[in-house]
Amino acid sequence: MNSFLLRLFAPTAIIICIFASPAISGQSAKKELRPDDYHLWNRLQSGSISDDGNWTSFSIQYSQAEDTLQVISTTGHKRYQLPKAYNGQFAYGEKFAYLTNSGLNILNLVTGNVNTIKGVFNYQLYGNGTYLVYETNTGKIPSLELRNFKTGATFSLTNAKIGSYNNKASKLAYVKSLPDGDNVGVIQLGNVFISKELLSDTNQRFTSVAWQEDGQSVVLLGMHTLNDAETAKLVLCDVISGNIVFFDPKDYPEFPVGQHITNSSFAKLSLTPSGTKVLFG
Repeated sequence: MNSFLLRLFAPTAIIICIFASPAISGQSAKKELRPDDYHLWNRLQSGSISDDGNWTSFSIQYSQAEDTLQVISTTGHKRYQLPKAYNGQFAYGEKFAYLTNSGLNILNLVTGNVNTIKGVFNYQLYGNGTYLVYETNTGKIPSLELRNFKTGATFSLTNAKIGSYNNKASKLAYVKSLPDGDNVGVIQLGNVFISKELLSDTNQRFTSVAWQEDGQSVVLLGMHTLNDAETAKLVLCDVISGNIVFFDPKDYPEFPVGQHITNSSFAKLSLTPSGTKVLFG
């Protein structure tokens, strides 16, 4: 009965609105748009929701004002407005991480306290927000820093940067830059952090890293410069056994003449699930 009445009276409501609007319009003057109003124009950019569903975030972008990150409680009335903030992510323990010109900021959503780590220009959260990994250049030597929000464990590596993360095995591959080439290693993420070096004294610069699905092997694309000529080769490392296999195109006559190993969005470096084959462009 109720649904029938809604259908019956809906057209009447529409007609009333149509005929009533000219009278209302005639009684109210149109507001003139001025340059002073431009800062009110904005665009809403979708954000994210915390794992427990208690918080949501989104960004408001203004044409002539500071872009602002908004973090809002879905169960209460708390709301945080973060001007000039970007790349916001929810972390373990009701925390919210975001970047500003000052560095990396960790907002405690319960207390409202903010911890700022200066000099951070890149960060990632892994393990459902449990592990914080970031790159910083506050001193003369850049470093890679890790933190476990659950246990409080920390780890630091100088001259290192984020390589690639394997979610299934909770392993992070890193590349450490030295004057004569890059070293490569793996950090096991857990209650504590355990580091293992895979390659050293390589005389190469590694530009891409890809994991095997189960985290047993990792493949890298290395660049080597000799007499102003740059060549690329692949390096396959077995993280468990430590075995290393190099693939240099010049050592294989069957490799197409004039072709080079590259890594692009169209042909990303990858390993098959078995770890026996490497796919590249």
